[in-house]
Amino acid sequence: MSEKRIEDLEIRVAFLEKGIIDLDEVVRQLAEQVDQLKNQIQELRQDIGGEQLTIRTDPLDEVPPHY
Repeated sequence: MSEKRIEDLEIRVAFLEKGIIDLDEVVRQLAEQVDQLKNQIQELRQDIGGEQLTIRTDPLDEVPPHY
């Protein structure tokens, strides 16, 4: 192989390694967010304690208090 071709391959590998590292960081952050959201959902379920949540109507359908 020529020196230029080897250098080009080394550059491509370096960029691929950097991309993998960046993607790994994103996946790690997303996994942390998922864990936090799971914990929040669990806390909300405990707060509700088996009670049914009432679904509020659309705020646009509500009559303002001054009427």
